[in-house]
Amino acid sequence: MQALWIVCLLAAATCAAESRRPVLRAAPTAVTTGNYVVVLRKNTTTETLYHLLSKASKYTDDAKIHRYAETVAKAFTLKLSPYSLEVLRRWPEVDYIEEEHVAYGTQSGQIPWHLDRIDQRSRTPNYFYQPIASGAGVDVYIVDTGINYYHEELENRAIYAGYDAVDVYLNLSRSDQRRGLDCQGHGTHVSSLCGGKTYGSAKGATLLSLRVLDCAGSAPWSVVLDALDYVARTAPQRGRKAIVSMSLGGGYFQSINDAVRNLYSLGIPVIVSAGNDRADACTQSPASSPYAITVGGTRNGDGVYVYTNYGSCVTILSPGQSVLGADYTCNNCSKYLSGTSMATPIVSGVAAMLLQREPSLTPAALKAKLVATATVGAIDFSGLPVQYRNVTPNKLVYIPGSCGGVVNALGKGYISSPNSPDPYPGKISCLWTITGHSTELVQLNVTFVNLETPSDTLKVCNQPSCSGSNLLATLTGDLGNTSLLYFASSTGASLWVSLQINSTNSWNRTGFKSHLAKTSKHLSAALV
Repeated sequence: MQALWIVCLLAAATCAAESRRPVLRAAPTAVTTGNYVVVLRKNTTTETLYHLLSKASKYTDDAKIHRYAETVAKAFTLKLSPYSLEVLRRWPEVDYIEEEHVAYGTQSGQIPWHLDRIDQRSRTPNYFYQPIASGAGVDVYIVDTGINYYHEELENRAIYAGYDAVDVYLNLSRSDQRRGLDCQGHGTHVSSLCGGKTYGSAKGATLLSLRVLDCAGSAPWSVVLDALDYVARTAPQRGRKAIVSMSLGGGYFQSINDAVRNLYSLGIPVIVSAGNDRADACTQSPASSPYAITVGGTRNGDGVYVYTNYGSCVTILSPGQSVLGADYTCNNCSKYLSGTSMATPIVSGVAAMLLQREPSLTPAALKAKLVATATVGAIDFSGLPVQYRNVTPNKLVYIPGSCGGVVNALGKGYISSPNSPDPYPGKISCLWTITGHSTELVQLNVTFVNLETPSDTLKVCNQPSCSGSNLLATLTGDLGNTSLLYFASSTGASLWVSLQINSTNSWNRTGFKSHLAKTSKHLSAALV
């Protein structure tokens, strides 16, 4: 059985009591199958299971039961309309219903470090990544070695841009043309860090393959110019917000910098890598263009990537060392690569999410927003030459986490109010569900409370209804680093926690933080 931990942020009302069986929803960024897993009560007999399978088949959208289990659990999977879902929620034999989503075998259940880092201010891993947007509706031109369109990581969101500058440069016959298909691997890895379902920062962005580098990973600048010209001519015709992501560079080349400026003037932001020479980025193109968003690299633990370029031409920093992404050699392979090439598409994905939320952002406004929201001063610059430590911006890319979702609690971590450690917003409504096995006692340790008095309260409850005997505690005001312990029993009883906020003046309050733990194995989640 699973123990359910609920964190609920409400503007005015408490979590309402619910007599129907609970539905565990997938996180907004999860890849769902369209099916639901119906889990029956633990004492359900096999005979009852088969009876319910027959009964449930009448309520499916496609007239079939997709799968069922009878040993490890009494459960079955089927496609349900909203009406049928409500019908099955009322069956007394049902324990809970869970929205099915995709599981990945490459992550051991954990979020890649590069994503874990960019949606929180702290360097401490919280094993959670649920950004405020997905980048859906935004085109990201991956100007690189091409993309393996068939890689599972890219979910059919990687498409041919309509032009292959290498095919044109080499004057290949139609039968020999690659039409944006990767033959080197760099572009596939890069694209997965921008928009991949597991490794990507923007899991809903459309990735357009615009090949400019050959199978050896290089090309004359004229090929890149040709490709950027194609973007300038055709991107506005698509009628969508567009970004150019270029994980490439070389010595200073004025015409490339001019092309970046021209795309900027057309309203198309260009995000580029700073380079991997341990040198001043201002000596490189397109990194030296003041119209580009130039990305330097960091490593896990908040040091600088050992080979990153630096200096005043760098706009922002992003994870770039030992970054896991898609490998083009097979359709489900992955590998680690390092470089500012890896850091760049992560920022491109963040930019896509910002444009999804605010389509009116100009390239200048987008650049300013990335800089303004970045985490400041977090990176150890001792690895940079002394003369560049004060001129290189110490700004790590940041994307705020969303409100709500289902979280699988893993490792050590915490739950906190939005924007932590910055002040939480007023008038918000969120619901988080954290799940984990209840074979042992689970502990909630509220370690910090700083809330507006009396309007904002943190309520700790052991039932969905935060009232009467279900209310364990109401916390408000400035309790600082007070440590208060609450427990969910080993029998699988749920512990519900709700934070109620209706203040519009929360600018001077920093919310709350709490840790989750088990007696012998830590259980945690972080929502920032």
